[in-house]
Amino acid sequence: MVKKFLILSAVCAFAFAKGGFVGGDGSSKGEFIEYGAKSYRVVSVKEAKDLRDDTKVTLVGNIKKRLNNDDKYLFVDKSGASITVDIDDDDWNGLVVSPDTKIRIVGEVDKDLVGVEIDVDDVLPVK
Repeated sequence: MVKKFLILSAVCAFAFAKGGFVGGDGSSKGEFIEYGAKSYRVVSVKEAKDLRDDTKVTLVGNIKKRLNNDDKYLFVDKSGASITVDIDDDDWNGLVVSPDTKIRIVGEVDKDLVGVEIDVDDVLPVK
C-alpha cells in the first residue's frame, strides 16, 4: 500500500511540475501568432519598449538571467536588445529553460514611471 502511494505521489509530482528558468533571438516584423482565440503580434524588444501600456505582444529570444528573488528575468532577443519580463510560476507551463533555450513569451507591455517591462502570460517553446 505504501509503495503504491509513493509511486502515485511521484507520478503526480512529475505531472504537475511548474517548470522555470535554470541558469545564469529573434523576431520578425509583421509576424503574428495565434494564441487561443487571439492573435498576437511578434515584435522586437526595441519595438515593445515603444508600444503603449497593455499592448499584447509576443517576443522570441532567450532568458539570460533571473534578476531577483521575485519573478523578474532579463530577456534578450536576436538583436541583443534586452527587457525585463515578469513571469509568474504558473506561466511557465512546465517548461524548463536555460540561457541557451530559445522561447516565445506572450504577454502585455507594462509601462510605469520607472520603465517598461513585459507582464508574461505564457512561456512557450520555439519549434
